[in-house]
Amino acid sequence: MMHLIVEPDIRNGVNLMKYAINHPAGFRNVVNPDGKTKNSCHLIPPFFLGFTQAIIAIAVEISIMLLLSTMNDIMLIIMKFASFAAVIHFDNFYAESLFESKMAAAGGKKLKTEFHRYMIW
Repeated sequence: MMHLIVEPDIRNGVNLMKYAINHPAGFRNVVNPDGKTKNSCHLIPPFFLGFTQAIIAIAVEISIMLLLSTMNDIMLIIMKFASFAAVIHFDNFYAESLFESKMAAAGGKKLKTEFHRYMIW
């Protein structure tokens, strides 16, 4: 059950990493006007953002499962599970409370993706 709660965060992190690698033209100072990648070090921050989100979600899931598996009382397990589920969604609550940010307008929008059979950079 805990995996079903944490899985969207893991999937979002993996999708961010995949987008950063597959769409270098979507970031500043990465692609020359002729379409070739000039400096891939500018892809590190967006890739690392997705990597961090996925790794933290996996670490949280493992630590919660280890902690819950050591308990014997079913009511205690249910109470701890509910409290951990609320803690996992804390970042979403914080992001939804930002209303005067430039990034608030980007919330909920889909990234424009292009699918190519062969991507040559």
